[in-house]
Amino acid sequence: MNTTQKRRLQADSLQEKGLLRRAFALWAEIEKLGDEEVQAQARHKQSEIAALLKQRRLEQESAKYNCRHNIAADRQAIVEYLRNGMTPREIAALTQRSSAFIYSCRKWLSPR
Repeated sequence: MNTTQKRRLQADSLQEKGLLRRAFALWAEIEKLGDEEVQAQARHKQSEIAALLKQRRLEQESAKYNCRHNIAADRQAIVEYLRNGMTPREIAALTQRSSAFIYSCRKWLSPR
């Protein structure tokens, strides 16, 4: 088994483990060292891994909490927390909202 084959196996195992950037770097190294057939396979694997990395990045961005999209729901939750007697500091720790936003939600409190 030559070094190119060892690196191919290592790159495949890294990809299976989910270590995509390491696998991508190893395929780039294999592409430099191999013959035309190996180079073509390495380029294919690199494009495949790049697509997986892009998909993973998009999933992470969509899963990230976006406070601008959740204003109404957060405002309702903060008003409920204020009604239950929680302090703005406690609410800020729970909701990860700014104290300015929490104090602005106080105007939404209706007198009981």
